[in-house]
Amino acid sequence: MQIRSRLFIIMISLVTAAIIVPSIIALNTFTRSLEAEITEELKISALNAMDKLSRLMFERLADLRFLTYPNNTIITNSSDNISLGEKVEYLRQIERANKAYASISIYNASGIKIGDTRSIDIGVNDSGEPFFRNAINGTYYYDSVPAYSRSLGQYVIQFSGPLYDVSNNQTGGVLVLKFPLNKINE
Repeated sequence: MQIRSRLFIIMISLVTAAIIVPSIIALNTFTRSLEAEITEELKISALNAMDKLSRLMFERLADLRFLTYPNNTIITNSSDNISLGEKVEYLRQIERANKAYASISIYNASGIKIGDTRSIDIGVNDSGEPFFRNAINGTYYYDSVPAYSRSLGQYVIQFSGPLYDVSNNQTGGVLVLKFPLNKINE
């Protein structure tokens, strides 16, 4: 009886080992392959998201360059034949057609906001802000980290560029485009 019991225990142990070991190996292989597949899908998704974000940033910079281009006489003209109201109305039409911006603002050379498509914070002095300091020095600027806009109540990426006064070939102001983060998901 003892031999029978021992054989039975040995047989059960062998059968159990024969089932468990391949099962563990199969489970481990399945887990690794599933992990590799998920990792690859996440990499592809991340690359697609980065590509989309890169294109969005490029499009916003292209819009800014178009609007601040010296031959765009509607915005860059400093003579009296185009009023500030007409410039802001033109920017409102751009904003409506583009549907990408929360606000577009015009600043004078001193850093005072003189026009805005939402008519918010007119008269505020933003001369110390990075978007103004860079643009007034003749370079295009965009936030590397989204900033919270108190006036709009949301996070935005600010794009700014110099407005050249064609008559005296100097920077006469700054144009700021505020791109809301929620547009990235759209």
